[in-house]
Amino acid sequence: MGHMQKILLWIWNNISNIDSLTALIKFLVRIAVIFIGMITGFVRLKLRCNRYKFLNIPIDRATRQSMKYYIPTRGQLTDPSAGKEYTKNDSFNLTDLFLEHIFPKSDEQYFIILADSGMGKTTFLLNLFLKYYKKIRWKYDIVLIPLSFENAMEMINKIENKPSTILLLDGLDEDRHAMDDYIRRRKEICDATELFYKVVITCRTQFFPDGKSEPRKTDKIRYGTGKKSNDFKKYYLSPFCEKEIDRYLKKKYKGLSAGRKIEKSKMIINNCPDLMIRPMLLGYIDDLLEDSTKQYSTAYEIYSALVSKWIEREAVDHDILYEFSNKIAGQMYADRTIYISPADIEKLCKKYGINLKPIEARSKSLLNRNVNGDYKFAHKSILEFFIANQIYENWSPENPVPWDEVRQHEMVKRFLKEKCLPFWINLQETPHLNVSFHLFVSCAMHGTGFSNRRISDCEFIDCDFSGSDFTGTVFSSVRFVNADFSRANLAGIDLNNYDLSGARFEHACLKNAKLRGSNLNGADLSYADLTGADLEGANFESVNLKYTDFSNANLKGIRLKNSDLNFANLEGTGVTSFFFCISHGARKVWNIPFSDGDGLVLMNATDDRRYRHKE
Repeated sequence: MGHMQKILLWIWNNISNIDSLTALIKFLVRIAVIFIGMITGFVRLKLRCNRYKFLNIPIDRATRQSMKYYIPTRGQLTDPSAGKEYTKNDSFNLTDLFLEHIFPKSDEQYFIILADSGMGKTTFLLNLFLKYYKKIRWKYDIVLIPLSFENAMEMINKIENKPSTILLLDGLDEDRHAMDDYIRRRKEICDATELFYKVVITCRTQFFPDGKSEPRKTDKIRYGTGKKSNDFKKYYLSPFCEKEIDRYLKKKYKGLSAGRKIEKSKMIINNCPDLMIRPMLLGYIDDLLEDSTKQYSTAYEIYSALVSKWIEREAVDHDILYEFSNKIAGQMYADRTIYISPADIEKLCKKYGINLKPIEARSKSLLNRNVNGDYKFAHKSILEFFIANQIYENWSPENPVPWDEVRQHEMVKRFLKEKCLPFWINLQETPHLNVSFHLFVSCAMHGTGFSNRRISDCEFIDCDFSGSDFTGTVFSSVRFVNADFSRANLAGIDLNNYDLSGARFEHACLKNAKLRGSNLNGADLSYADLTGADLEGANFESVNLKYTDFSNANLKGIRLKNSDLNFANLEGTGVTSFFFCISHGARKVWNIPFSDGDGLVLMNATDDRRYRHKE
């Protein structure tokens, strides 16, 4: 006989002892309260027992804070970093969307959640996981796996009953294999997860080179839907708005001193608003309040203060612990991972003579242990802080920035930019100052007077030179990466044998410029003035040359494969052309002479204008 039957039988046998109907009702209410309490206790016990069964995320200080002061995550369909103005009406409660619509009703299978560093991607998945488990009834199992784990694919493959499982995959940008080849890794993940009911993946927006590179297709076929291709549904996390920041601070600070702390916090936020919309940094704002006189205006200043405070709290020699953290970050960067094993920590300490006991290295540092026993920094942006320091301190013309690798690390780029800022400001304020042996990252140099300067042994990465005057400037051993020279005056400049691939020269003046043997692959020279320029042997493959003026330029031996020569002016260059018929007109094909004068070579560069008759 069940417990409920026994309770009802007892009530029936003792009903004559109950004086009135009111007493009976009160008694039944008490029984109901006890019963509900038992059910609630059972659910909570189930949650407590199962919440970390597949979670595999250490509950460190940062994670506990994110849970304690959690503000519901909002999402949106457009990238908030794209520069478009948006309001709170453009966003929605992303957790509720998944719990109330996507999980029970949506036909879509794959979802990708994109956001910048510290915006709460992991916190979102963690709260989504726990909120789903809090439901008294759920139809599907739910599993959360960090993709930074080396055995992530093995963990995915071991999951049973995949069609009845919701799979949450955290941190595609922290997946070592994705760092090497994210397209191939995306395919591997889709192959391994095609049987799951729903798959939700988080990733940094900046991990992909551009919006077009963000995952769109899974290349999988969904059976039962007319073999329709299964696409990724994409959502972006919305940054905190002013009201949400207020809510967070009010949750965080209580008691008599709350008003003072909130006021100081808002002063810091006002100085650096674009950073403090990130929940991760708001979680550490206590450390920034200790020095009331300090003004923070850059991410680098904020992270420098935070790292110093964390090291001071550990009561270990500051320099030793900082050096240890620096070396650990360097090792992780070299190994293309965010984790390090206890054995590797001990080896690293011995290798560099770092005087830390193993227990100190593991427990009194900026590292947190995960459930597999490996260690990582409390947040990836802290790792990137140390990586940026190492790159900047070890930079030389012979040791340039490995930009193809760095571009995947949003905060490394930001820290490097801010490290370069003081020297760049001095350069702006000092006319005709020669520049040598320096690194510049993402500096806005547009409109700057570079005339009559000597610039040698420097590296310029993602710098904006648009509208700048380079008259009389002498370059020597300078490296440019993704430079923007649009509308700049580069008349007579000597850039022979320089790598200028991907650079922008729209409307730039390059009269009589020397670009012999230079690589301009993929550059944009539309509307540029190259009158009289010496371009012998230069690589102009896949270049936008619309309306470019090449009159009287030396084009011997240049490579123009796949370039767009629409409306380009080649008068006086010695270049000949002929037409061949196409269905609706004639196509003009250029013949470029070899530099040794042995004849003409037919290139694929075309001018697609329609002509009524042959010239």
